[in-house]
Amino acid sequence: MNVLEAVGSRLLIMCFRYRIRVTTPITVTNYTGHITNAIAKKMLSMDEPLPHLISVTPLADLSSGTYFIDSPLPLPPGTYGFTVACPSTSLQAAFKLAEQPQIEIEGVKCQVEGIELLPVNIETLRTPDYPEYFTLQFITPTRMGKLALSAKAGWAVYELLPTPTHVFGTLASLWNKITPAENNIAVDDYVEWVRAHVLIVPPFNIRSRSVRLGGGRKIPGFIGKVTYTSTQPNSYEHAVTVILARLSQFTGVGLGRRLGLGVAKYSEGREVG
Repeated sequence: MNVLEAVGSRLLIMCFRYRIRVTTPITVTNYTGHITNAIAKKMLSMDEPLPHLISVTPLADLSSGTYFIDSPLPLPPGTYGFTVACPSTSLQAAFKLAEQPQIEIEGVKCQVEGIELLPVNIETLRTPDYPEYFTLQFITPTRMGKLALSAKAGWAVYELLPTPTHVFGTLASLWNKITPAENNIAVDDYVEWVRAHVLIVPPFNIRSRSVRLGGGRKIPGFIGKVTYTSTQPNSYEHAVTVILARLSQFTGVGLGRRLGLGVAKYSEGREVG
């Protein structure tokens, strides 16, 4: 059975969107994705929380939808939010994430005003049609795996461009971790198809952007919008590519998804600007 033939609305991911109230001004001294990562792991209260986390977003201003990337920054009284995604198979994590009356930001207790559960199933992602052109907006700094030459040399050099093989190859690997084995993608063969057929449509808008963690450590990345297409828009592989692009808006893209890196938004058609 392949991705397009999967039977039923099989649940893949559970996303918990938190709405929190800050009543006392807070000076945030660290990248907020690092802060929400710590909050999520504390909420899970497990010896090994990471297998139960797919991604965490940074704090966002709910009135504008803007994620807080810079630090330090003042956080005035108001309503903020962030999202935690966990695998559908981790029911223990889901129960823990669903019951959180209070959290702390920089040691300040903040009230959780609401938790919205957004379940993501296969049907959510594979609904036809599969457009010839689709756009990914990389909202928070994004970086991919180590470049082949740097890995051999032992250098920590990462892909800092939305190269199709890196973007969709990493999403295909993630897909295989959260879906039943019968719906897995043959990643190596698929990446070779991507290399031969998936194209970036000019013009595109990509620029460098980094986040600064405590202690002065900087994580480089890129943000911006890119439109993709393929030379075989009616193929099975093209449909899979669209499904993976849709998946990215729930899981993020690339490395550091649990730190709020690689937050993405999917849209159909060309949307570069």
